[in-house]
Amino acid sequence: MRPCFSALWPSSSSGPGSSSSVAAVRKRMRRRISILLGLLLALLPAGVIFAHANLIRSEPAAGARLDQSPSEIRLWFSEPVEPAYTRVQLLDSAGRALPTGELRVLPGDGTVVAVAVTSPLAEGIYTVAWRTMSRVDGHITEGSFSFGVGVTPPRTGPATGAAGNPLEAPLRTVVFLLAAWLVGGALFWLFVYRADWPETLTLGVALGLQLAVLFWTLAWGLAAGGAERLFDTVFNTQLGRVFIARNVFALGLVLSTLWGPGARLGIGLGFLGTVSLGSHAAATADPLAVFIDWAHLIGAAAWAGGLMRLAALAWSSRGQKIDWGRLVGRFSNLAMVSVVLIGLTGLYRAWQELGEPAALVDTAWGRLLLAKTAAAGLALLLGGFHLLRWRLGPGGPPATVRFSLAAEAVLLAAALVVSGPLTFNPPARSELLERPVRLEGLAGEWGFELEVRPGRVGDNEVVVRVEPPTPDARVRAVFVRFRMTDHEMGEVEVIPDPTGPNEFAAQTSQLSMVGNWEARVIIRPEGDYDRIGRAAFRLREPALAAAPGPPVPPWMLGTVGLWAAGLLVIATSLLAQKAGTERRAMAGLLLILAGSVLFFYFANRSEAGIPGLGEQVPVVNPVPADEASLARGQTLYQTYCISCHGPQGRGDGPNAASLPVPPADLALHAPAHTDGELFRFIASGFQGTPMPAFKGTLSDEDIWHLVNYIKTFARYETSYAPNRPGN
Repeated sequence: MRPCFSALWPSSSSGPGSSSSVAAVRKRMRRRISILLGLLLALLPAGVIFAHANLIRSEPAAGARLDQSPSEIRLWFSEPVEPAYTRVQLLDSAGRALPTGELRVLPGDGTVVAVAVTSPLAEGIYTVAWRTMSRVDGHITEGSFSFGVGVTPPRTGPATGAAGNPLEAPLRTVVFLLAAWLVGGALFWLFVYRADWPETLTLGVALGLQLAVLFWTLAWGLAAGGAERLFDTVFNTQLGRVFIARNVFALGLVLSTLWGPGARLGIGLGFLGTVSLGSHAAATADPLAVFIDWAHLIGAAAWAGGLMRLAALAWSSRGQKIDWGRLVGRFSNLAMVSVVLIGLTGLYRAWQELGEPAALVDTAWGRLLLAKTAAAGLALLLGGFHLLRWRLGPGGPPATVRFSLAAEAVLLAAALVVSGPLTFNPPARSELLERPVRLEGLAGEWGFELEVRPGRVGDNEVVVRVEPPTPDARVRAVFVRFRMTDHEMGEVEVIPDPTGPNEFAAQTSQLSMVGNWEARVIIRPEGDYDRIGRAAFRLREPALAAAPGPPVPPWMLGTVGLWAAGLLVIATSLLAQKAGTERRAMAGLLLILAGSVLFFYFANRSEAGIPGLGEQVPVVNPVPADEASLARGQTLYQTYCISCHGPQGRGDGPNAASLPVPPADLALHAPAHTDGELFRFIASGFQGTPMPAFKGTLSDEDIWHLVNYIKTFARYETSYAPNRPGN
C-alpha cells in the first residue's frame, strides 16, 4: 500500500541509502526540530477548561449583621443556572428550615435568583444553604453562608463546593482518548499514510466510545436530578440536549466504520464540537471561546491519535516495505501543525482563565496545567529524537525507536488523562477570586496578620490579628493605610474596631482598582509609641457573572489574524510536501511570533484597564477650564454620572449600592491621574468594573468638558483622626 502524496523531500540521483541523501535529510530534520522547539518555548498548551456556577455575591452578604429582618434573599452566580435544579433554604441556629417563597430567577442573564422571606426573622444567626446546576456545563455546586439579625455572626466566608460525580472524570478521560484514537487515525490516513486501523478494531473503539458517552450521560443525569427526574434532566436542560447531540455523533462514529476514514473524520470533528459546547468556554462572553476550544481539541486529537497510529504501525509492520523516512517526515509535518494549533489556542485560553502567572503554582488548576504541559513537552522532545535517530530507507524502525514511540504516545495519553481532574477544579482565575489575601509581617517587635476578604475590587473586610511581644503588652488601636503602588492616588485609611483579643476588623469599599497595593499596618500599644509594618499584595478583579462583553478589541483581531495567517502558511507548506517547505514554515512561524508579541503587549496594557489600540490622547486637556466648559461639564455629569458617582463625586450616588463594584471616589482619583488618563477612562470604560464606555455617546469635546468638571472634585481627605476620643 503506497502513500497518497509525493515524496517529502525531492528525489536525488543518489539512492535512498547514500550518504549525501541521508545528510540532506538529516539537515532538513534538524530544521524541523528547531521549529518544533521554538513553538514549545513560545507557546503554552492549555487544557479543556470546565468550571461551575459559583456563588459570587449575596444579599444579605455572608457575615453581615442586619438591624432588621430581610424581606428576601438574593444570590448571584458566575454562570446561568437551571432554575428547576436550584434550591435555596433558610435555616435557623438550631438547623430548622424556615418558610420562604418560591424561588425566582430575576430578569437578565439567568445568574441571579431570589426567594422571599415570608415571616419576619427574630434576633439570631441564620444560615442560607443553596444548591444549583450550571446551565452551561451541568456541574452541581452547593454551599452555605450565615448572617445575623441584631447579632454578629461568626467571621467566616461563604462555603462553596462542587457536588461532583466521581465517575465523570474517568469517563471524560476515556471519551477523550477514544475520540483522539478515531479522529487522529483518520487524519493520519488522510495526510500521512493510507493504511487505516483494522476494521474490527475501529468498530470496537467506536462502540467503546458510544458506551462511554452513554454512561457519561446517565452518570451526569443521575447526579443532577436523580433517577426520578432522569428523563426531564436529559431532555429539558441545555446541557442535556448537548449530551443528546453527543450521543448522536457517537452513534455516527460507529456507523462510519462502514463508510471509511473520511466519513469518520467529519463525524468526529462534529463530536468534538459537542464537547466544546459543554465546556466553560460556552459560558463566557467571548464569541471566539467555543471555536478556540474546539480547535484546541482538534489539534490534540490529531497529534495524540496520529501518534498512536504511527506507534502501532511501527510495532505491527515488521517485514513490510515502508519508506519510514518519508512516513515519519509526513507525520512530523502533521504534528507540527497540531502543536501550533494547540499552542495558539492554549495560549488564548490560558490568558483568559489563568488570571496571573503566579496562579500556575498557587492554584490547583495551574498545577494541573503545568503537569499537562510538561507531559506534552516531553512528548515533543521525544518527537525530535525520532527525527534525529530514525534510520531512513526501506527498513523498519529500530527497537529503541519503537519503545520511544510508545513512550511518546503514553505521554500524550497522560496529558489527556490530566484533563479529567481539570473537570472538578475551577479555573485559576475563579479560584483566586475565592481566595482572600493573607499577609504576615512585623511592626517593630509586634507581629501581625492582615487579611483582606475577599481581596478583590469592591467591598472588603479588613481583619488584623496582632501578636504582642510579651504577654502583658496591650494594643490601644490599630490603623491600616492602603496605597496603590501602580498609580499615585494618595492613601486610604481604615480604622478597624476590636472584635476579640488582639483582633480588629472593619469594612471598606475604598479598594477600587485592580493592581499592586501596599498596606501600612500601624499598631498603637498602650503607653508606647506607634509601631509600623508594611506588606504588599495584589488586589484582584471583581467577581462578575458572565454577561455580554464589549466588542472584540482591534488588537485582538490583529493578533488572531496574524496567528491564523501563520498557521495557514505552516499547514499548507508542510502538508503540500513541496520544495522550500522549511522556508515557508519559518515565515509562518515568524507571523505567529509577531502575533504573540502583539498579544502580550496589548494584553498587558488591557489588564491595567488601558485600551490597547486607538487614537493618541493628549496628556493635558486641550479645552480650557473656563466657565462655559465647567457649565457644560456639570450638565453632562448630572446626565450621565451622578446616579453612580453622586453629586460630589464620592461614589455615593443612588445606584451605587446596587453595583457589584462601588464607583470610584473621584475626589481621590481625579488628582491622581493626568487629563489624558481621565479622558481614556471615560471614553473606553474601565475593565473589570461596571464603568461603561462613553465614546459612542459623547463627543471628544464633551468628554474634555467632563474632565474639567470632574477635576473640580479634587481634594484629599483621610479618616485618620489621631486626637479623636478613644485613641
